[in-house]
This record gives sequence, C-alpha cells and structure tokens, in this order.
Amino acid sequence: MAQSSRVRPTPSSRTLLSDRQVRSTFALWPTANWLLDAAALWVLLAAYGHAMNPVALLLAYCIACLLAILPFTPGGLGVVEGVLIPSLLEFGVPASVAVLGVVSWRLLQFWAPIPIAGICYLSLPTPGWRNRLPSRISRPR
Repeated sequence: MAQSSRVRPTPSSRTLLSDRQVRSTFALWPTANWLLDAAALWVLLAAYGHAMNPVALLLAYCIACLLAILPFTPGGLGVVEGVLIPSLLEFGVPASVAVLGVVSWRLLQFWAPIPIAGICYLSLPTPGWRNRLPSRISRPR
C-alpha cells in the first residue's frame, strides 16, 4: 500500500511572529504604505500651491486615518475628508487648496483602484457561463 502524502500544517501566528524577519516585514510594509500615502497627499497639496510642513501633514493624516478605522462607512468614506480638511485648515493651508488637495488625493487613493480592479477582473481568462453548464441540461432554444 502506498504511503499517503501528509499535508504540512500551516505555521501558527505565534510561530510566524517569533521570526525576526517576518516581524520586520509586518512593520515595514504598512509603515511604507502610510508614509507613501501621506507623501502623495503632500505632493497634491504642493501642486495646488501650498507646500506644508511634513510633520504637520503626518499628524493630520494619522488622525484622519485612525478615525477612518471606526466602522461608520466603508474605507472611512466621508470621515477622512471631514477630519482631514479642517485639520489642514488649522495648520494654515488655504481652504481652496485643502479641499482640492484632499478631494484629488481621495480620488486617486480610494476611487481610482476600483475601475482598475474591475478591468483586471474582466480580463481574467475564464470560460463563458455556457461552457460551464453540464451537458445533460438542455439549453433553451
């Protein structure tokens, strides 16, 4: 009788977190994501005419992102804008620049990936639904 192949169990979270490289990766990627996201906001604000202090921008950005975690709306939609624009105004950003910068940033950061993901989904090579029907089911004429 042939020996059955054994399925190796996946490592537990305790095992994963005991690895120093995994811990540093878990810390590095989210930090880079937040910093690059805040940098994109800074670039958009500078493009509209106000290059603000990066520390002040990070403070306003982090407050908005932390409040977006509250499960009121998906992706913090409306919460981020409602917190970030007044925060930027308090740090001396002109109102028109704050509104244009935050709305442009949210269009790129929140809304732009949705149609891109839809196009990627539609481009997946899958057979049509008619090819998935079993042959014993009669198709309508």
